[in-house]
Amino acid sequence: MATDEFEPAGGWIYIMMTSADCNRFKLGRTTGNPMDRAKTLRTGDPKLALEVAWFVPAKYGKLSTIEAALHGQFAERIAFHDEGTSEWFFGEAKWASEFIENLLEEWSRHPISDVFANAENRVCRAYEADLESLYGPPVRLDPESGMPW
Repeated sequence: MATDEFEPAGGWIYIMMTSADCNRFKLGRTTGNPMDRAKTLRTGDPKLALEVAWFVPAKYGKLSTIEAALHGQFAERIAFHDEGTSEWFFGEAKWASEFIENLLEEWSRHPISDVFANAENRVCRAYEADLESLYGPPVRLDPESGMPW
């Protein structure tokens, strides 16, 4: 799908990690494409990568409130020398993503589905390839064969 085809009300909660330090992760939110957010942040850390993102429909509340509630679930927030708190936490991104997914299932009272199964207005999970197909340019098909080359 192209970007203009996917604009339901809501936003994304995401986890990013860096191979520069496997013991920390970033938990944030965006109403746009999480991959664009990762690219923006990558200027400060070229090893930053998206672990997973969840689309949270607006019916579950304000995205900032959901993000703040999730931040409150992690005790070991990283404080940088020039600011009080950050969206970075000590821990492994893989563990944090499993923990958050369980919390989102509990809060929404529905199992998390793949991003393409958003018909029921549920929280949906997406990985990088999902986001590229969702937000990226449409795949050009050969007019004769219908194949993507």
